[in-house]
Amino acid sequence: MAIWQFDFAALPRAKFEGFALDGSVVLEQYFVSSVPPYDENEELENYWQGLDTSIYWDSLSEIFGEKEDYWGSGVIFGEEDKTCAQVWDDEISFRLDMNNFDPVLCKAVVELGKKYDLLFLYSETGQLHAPNLPSFLNQVKSSRSNRFIENPVSTLVDAGDLFNRDD
Repeated sequence: MAIWQFDFAALPRAKFEGFALDGSVVLEQYFVSSVPPYDENEELENYWQGLDTSIYWDSLSEIFGEKEDYWGSGVIFGEEDKTCAQVWDDEISFRLDMNNFDPVLCKAVVELGKKYDLLFLYSETGQLHAPNLPSFLNQVKSSRSNRFIENPVSTLVDAGDLFNRDD
């Protein structure tokens, strides 16, 4: 993922019955900026176990474009270094290119989340939210990827400070 991409995942709501879905739930293991450092190779809980992620392919294709095979069992819709959706047996993730922000696409993704009863997990904060356009846009607006587009030097300095501190 590039710093100019806003990254988030979709999770099945059924796996989170009884949880508050207003951002107050933080899944620490998915929190990219957490300490100890996030390990993208760590085996995490598979919230998609027993569910078929291919049922979303037609809708994702309508939003992001043609499906392509991607690294073994994964598929990708769109362009990996720009705006895309990636689907695996155990994950559905999205990347939005903030260089070419598309509000119509954002609305379509939120509507997809509502249609399929999904939740959004924002990797920058680890927060879990029900799909809601104002909430989604607030996450995008406050994201590091958006700050990078607005002020790249300051954002990179802040990122350097974050990773060079002695906590």
